[in-house]
Amino acid sequence: MCSIPELKPLELYIGTNEAQNAVVYPLDQLPHLLVCGMNGCGRSSFLRAQTALLAHGTPAEQLRLVLLDETGVEFVQFKELPHLLMPPVSAPEKKAGAMLALCMELQWRYSVFAKCGARELEDYNQQAETPLPHIVAVIDGLEDLLAQKECVGQIQQICQKGRPVGIHIIAAARQVPEEEIIAGFASRLAFRVATKNAANRMGAPGAELLPIPGTALFSPINYANPVRVQTKELTDEEIETLIAPVATGHHYDDDFVREASRVESDEWPDPMYEYARQCVIEAGYASTSLLQRRCNLGYARAAHILDQLEQAKVIGPYEGAQPRVVLPPYAKPKAAPTAKGIKINRSTAPPVSAPVTEPAPPPAEETPAQPLVPEIVETQPEVQRQVSTVQGCDDMEGHDFEHLCADALRANGYKQVQVTQASGDYGIDVLAQNNGVSYAIQCKRYNSPVGNHAVQEAYAGAAYYGSSVPVVLTNQDFTPAAREMAASLGVKLWGRSELDDLLRVYESTEQRRKRMILKILKVVLKIALYAIGAAAVALLVVAAGIVVISAYAMVFAAILVLAPILVFFRPKKRRRRR
Repeated sequence: MCSIPELKPLELYIGTNEAQNAVVYPLDQLPHLLVCGMNGCGRSSFLRAQTALLAHGTPAEQLRLVLLDETGVEFVQFKELPHLLMPPVSAPEKKAGAMLALCMELQWRYSVFAKCGARELEDYNQQAETPLPHIVAVIDGLEDLLAQKECVGQIQQICQKGRPVGIHIIAAARQVPEEEIIAGFASRLAFRVATKNAANRMGAPGAELLPIPGTALFSPINYANPVRVQTKELTDEEIETLIAPVATGHHYDDDFVREASRVESDEWPDPMYEYARQCVIEAGYASTSLLQRRCNLGYARAAHILDQLEQAKVIGPYEGAQPRVVLPPYAKPKAAPTAKGIKINRSTAPPVSAPVTEPAPPPAEETPAQPLVPEIVETQPEVQRQVSTVQGCDDMEGHDFEHLCADALRANGYKQVQVTQASGDYGIDVLAQNNGVSYAIQCKRYNSPVGNHAVQEAYAGAAYYGSSVPVVLTNQDFTPAAREMAASLGVKLWGRSELDDLLRVYESTEQRRKRMILKILKVVLKIALYAIGAAAVALLVVAAGIVVISAYAMVFAAILVLAPILVFFRPKKRRRRR
């Protein structure tokens, strides 16, 4: 039997360090591991060893595995493990299906946690009748997934949001991937790589000089410098010895297998098709990003539903970067333009899809145009003010919208308002305080009603800032599902009407006067600083000139004093005797 230390459930045995001590790391602290190295360095052997040790030390009730093989022969020994959610797969399209199923499991777990108020897997398992296991996706040959664009986003999504719900990735690649992929993996293990540049991108300087096989540089999430380790390579007999007591037969998850196999077929009826069709018709256009936001779908599934909508003649064909148009009879009729100068009440305005035309009043007998002139002149400024509040935000860039919301909050009396720059806050854009309460606000501009995805992101992002109240501030209204989830999570929803109230104060005459005064003060301050700087430079030049002139004067005075002395008091020459 191989010399392996006693491991607790959900622990990884990385290897031994230079002091011959075992390097053991818990899975939930990892939480995702990227392994890179050249052929023959022990990359695949490390994955097989970790899979065998996890299955040996953790029961199937606490751990489920998803094995994605590059060659189809690396994970053949694990086919009878009860830990497997699905059979090991090697075909690229089947790998994409497995990643899609993992992303759907991720979204489902977040929705379940939101309903019961749990933030992490351990909190949920303490109150649930049926605990959920950790899921580990062991990927050998990451390049096959990175070659598929939809899988890149799925990997990044799992790396960003997988740890709280217990979904982890251990992936191996021959070549070091791009920076955006590396950044998602908090822990890295670098065997010998081809170039020095690749070693530096992995955060393991010197990995290009490591001996092979088995020697690697381990960089966990909380280590400042990588640790040199010697990994343990298990033979086939040792792996059989480890997994023999637990290999009692596979128990695949039928729902997971069904979700993973949907990508392979073009004719399966997607359960979200009807809801996606309604979202597209209401929005008036179709795109994968729209379905991802409104329906909480992955890229591959959203693109597949778009293909079905195109086959059903609901939307038009692909037109490059432009959104797909909704075809008649599903397209909404355009609303008639509103007459200029008529006062619009937002609470009583008719919906766009069914515009109501008011009958014109009968003209007066004497002067028909006179009664209308005062009304038009009186209501014209109010129409402009309403249009400039929320409707002016609909075409803004995201960065400009965030700063506009921050300025509006300041105008409404909020203190310590700042636009965030944090990387782990899941999209929290603005921090503010009001009446002693701290708010973590997600400011996003949407083109359609906002779903529960924004509520989930705000709830998760507010935890990054401690006890701040999560808020979603947007230029659109919210769906009923989003309002229901926000009520259960304690997330405040500030939609179009709340933003309109904030911007009315921001656009008021008093606030405009304050901003104008502030701009004038800034300009005056800049001019004063420039003037002070110019005066200081002039003084320095004058002082330097005075010093130079004084030096020349002192030299000239010294010459005038010493010249007579040298002339009248020079020593006399002695005469030579003959």
